[in-house]
Amino acid sequence: MRLSVVVRLLIALLIGICSVSNASAFEDISSKVAFNHTDVKSTAGIIAAEYPGGCNIDQISEIYRAVRGGWRYVSDPRGPDYFSSADLTIRNGKEANSIGMGDCDDFAILMAALIESIGGTTRIKFVVYGLTGHAYAEVYLGQAEDPQVDEMIEWLKDEYNTDKIYKDFDLSSDEVWLNLDWWADHPGDDIYGGAAPEHQLIYIRSKYKEPPRMPPIIDSMDSTLGWNTYNGDDSNNSSIYIKQNLGGKKENAIEIKYNLTEGGYVGMSKEIDAEALDALKLTDGIAFSSWGKGDPNTIELKLTCKDDTTFGYSWSGSTISSDWTTRKALYKEFQCLGPQNRCIGHRLSQKAASNRAQLAGFLN
Repeated sequence: MRLSVVVRLLIALLIGICSVSNASAFEDISSKVAFNHTDVKSTAGIIAAEYPGGCNIDQISEIYRAVRGGWRYVSDPRGPDYFSSADLTIRNGKEANSIGMGDCDDFAILMAALIESIGGTTRIKFVVYGLTGHAYAEVYLGQAEDPQVDEMIEWLKDEYNTDKIYKDFDLSSDEVWLNLDWWADHPGDDIYGGAAPEHQLIYIRSKYKEPPRMPPIIDSMDSTLGWNTYNGDDSNNSSIYIKQNLGGKKENAIEIKYNLTEGGYVGMSKEIDAEALDALKLTDGIAFSSWGKGDPNTIELKLTCKDDTTFGYSWSGSTISSDWTTRKALYKEFQCLGPQNRCIGHRLSQKAASNRAQLAGFLN
């Protein structure tokens, strides 16, 4: 407990050093948020790739974790405020074996740039509180009446195991924003200076406000309900057994125990409900996480439509991993598996995927 007090004191001192006083320098901020720069887009894409699809709260959470966890705090020189461009911050970070380095406003600029580069909407808030100043990025969550705003807040509470996620509510526009401060424990942590300190807002591309969405979930893996198992069509006694497990990457998982003989396969499948099917229209592919040990076997993911046309994607020898590994299959990478008369010139797309009826995974 004493250690945490010391750490908080150190953070408070660093924030005091992070002064923002030159109002004329604000005009330079937007140009520093270089969201179209190759280094910025590449960095954001690599971080967010674990959760493919349009901009969603999972991607934003991963970006925050990566930047906050890999940040090296370095104060500006004495004199006028200096704002580093996002691409320069990344390059400097690489030299220091980190994701980025600089002070609070450099962190805010980088956060805004990475989120903007994946389609999010951001602003940077410069705050004056007493004799100190501070800067942090905020991401637009949507209008107050949008039910997905509350869904994202509840998702963040579960994700970061907290009962406090603060929304920055704009009374004049009914907009809800989420702070992404470098010193905080999680997105939406305590707002620096309280609810109404003196501040100035710098909006990045204010004409184009698009909120992130909740990532569509086909199955939360909190139960085996609805999952059917297959023992293959071989005569060599391959078998599979599934049960619910609380040791997943995000708590829930389905544990699969199987015995494969040479040339055999086992699998599990589930009908996709209408709501999940509709949500697939907003995605570029399907992702899942797995961890396993034993002999290396191939994982095959299949999507079967109502007319029995089946598409598949496989990962050879991928059942073994030292930790939870996320695997992604983009719709454009799926191959048509049959019937052959329906596969000629037939490729899986976002629109087509939303009409599929069954998801299956096979081990062989």
